[in-house]
Amino acid sequence: MIYPHQIQIDMKVHHFKKGCVKVENGIIKTYIPFDNYAFVVYKCSGDWANYRLYTGVSTHLHSLRPGWMVEETYEGIPYNRREHT
Repeated sequence: MIYPHQIQIDMKVHHFKKGCVKVENGIIKTYIPFDNYAFVVYKCSGDWANYRLYTGVSTHLHSLRPGWMVEETYEGIPYNRREHT
């Protein structure tokens, strides 16, 4: 979970939902103080440098985690590792 005092525009985050295997990377586009939601751009065809041109999705802070997840493989088995950039 990301707490409201941690939110920063342009912050890399990943969306995590209980019971869901898929994790989505995104960047916080906007945030309204004292609200528990941030607008996050998840899919921009890999054009992260211009993510502000894409529509953000309203996402509750409870389902956001800081940083991006990168899928890697260990002995041919995929797993997720957190990237801190």
